[in-house]
Amino acid sequence: MRNSEVLGIVAEYNPFHTGHAHQLAEARAVSGARLVMVAMSGGVVQRGAFAIADKYTRARQALLAGADIVLETPARGVLQSAQGFAEASAGLLCALGAGGLSFGSEGTPPALLRALAALMQNPDETWKNAFEQAIKQGQGYAHALTHATAAAIAHRPPEEQTHMLRAMRNPNDTLALAYLQAVSGDVAVYPILRTTPHGVEETLGVVPHGAYPTPACGSANDGYAMAQGAGRCDGCAVARDVPRCAGHDASDDAFSEASDPTGHEVAEHRSASRLRAMLAAGEPIDAYVPPEVLTLWRQDIAGGTAPIDAARLDALLLHQLRSLPLEALQSAPGLGEGLAERCAKLASACGSLPELLAAMQTKRYPNARIRRGLLCAVLGISNAAVCDGISGGDSGAVAVVKRRQVNAAGECLSTQKNEEVRSLPAVQDAKRREAHILTAPRFARVLAAKKSALPRLAELCRKNRIPLVMQPARQWETLSPEIQAVLRENALAHDLHVLARANPGRRAAGEDARRCAVLDAPQDNG
Repeated sequence: MRNSEVLGIVAEYNPFHTGHAHQLAEARAVSGARLVMVAMSGGVVQRGAFAIADKYTRARQALLAGADIVLETPARGVLQSAQGFAEASAGLLCALGAGGLSFGSEGTPPALLRALAALMQNPDETWKNAFEQAIKQGQGYAHALTHATAAAIAHRPPEEQTHMLRAMRNPNDTLALAYLQAVSGDVAVYPILRTTPHGVEETLGVVPHGAYPTPACGSANDGYAMAQGAGRCDGCAVARDVPRCAGHDASDDAFSEASDPTGHEVAEHRSASRLRAMLAAGEPIDAYVPPEVLTLWRQDIAGGTAPIDAARLDALLLHQLRSLPLEALQSAPGLGEGLAERCAKLASACGSLPELLAAMQTKRYPNARIRRGLLCAVLGISNAAVCDGISGGDSGAVAVVKRRQVNAAGECLSTQKNEEVRSLPAVQDAKRREAHILTAPRFARVLAAKKSALPRLAELCRKNRIPLVMQPARQWETLSPEIQAVLRENALAHDLHVLARANPGRRAAGEDARRCAVLDAPQDNG
């Protein structure tokens, strides 16, 4: 049951900065929501790394900046591609009944995002044929997707084509497309526009409902929200005269900070990746941390709990990877297609984790995917469905020119390229099933919440039959084995995370199971 007063936001807050505070404020304002729920990554983030600060600190920061509830996106969902990440985060929020979803966008007109998402869900014959041709020519999956999309939208005006193809490589828009495919059509969508990577010309604001005249790309009544005077779209040429916020970095680090059309950095916001680089160089980031959370951030720095130095974990992780049997590597999501065997061979020969990552990376397998897969293996995240033993679906278009042999136990035995041509619908259905399996079961693990918001959350969980987990240790016996397995993975991610703290006295294990949800009430918006 949808509740129009409940807004969901997907975030990582790595670290929390002024752009995030801006999004929280703008999303609440444009949606009119009385309850803002955030689904946030925990100890690990989607680019396959450990978060700069622990999840409880980041959750409290979000409360101080305006969120009402912060839930944890399970590690097994975080460490997936955009589709799996969307299923785990946006899917959880919508399963709880959120009537709206807010996310960042680099400026692609909303009707074009919706049209592109629809094309990816239900590709036409032009798309299918172009995809098949690209795969047969040996192109990688991402390049084949772009090639097929370019062919399918060739009839559109050049400006629209530029926007849509750019959206496929922009980190926020890529996730936005995954969110649009993960949520049902009755969920209102509120994009907060951000600067695109590498200083592309769009500036930022909130996409206004009705502010876009109906262009050739779609209808104006497409469920996007209104912010007074936020901007407009003339034939899908975006113009904005509003505050900007930095871009999200869900995949790799190479995303630029907010910039104006001349390429100069916007003083009030910097991207999370830029802030992490500043911290690594010993530079303070106080100017880019919202005043309301600055005291908490300084306390963590003084206490030696943030920022962490993930390099402290490199030797431990390499040892873990060397110790894992090949079967464990093969069953880890993201380490298929020979990557598990490659890891098993190279882990013993490489002298450091960065060396192993560099040795495993190829044009087809980017660093982020490899990092996610290795972390899944270390955390014991495994699912036989990832071994791709899929059948059924339409027998028309080609989607994948590969087949994985699976034994009776669901274990991957080998990968054989160019052996079997699968239909696109079959592979799409498989990806959805895989994402569902990897993110199931649904439950609401509270990291932080305002006291006034807890009764509302409890009611949402009751109505939608979603288990509410406040303190795992106290509730353990009442939880299903499936939920317990996910919580163990999350706890292990947290236990590894604390080992990277500067203060040895704050590295004890077991904190995640014992720690109760933070019940701060800095300002009640309800």
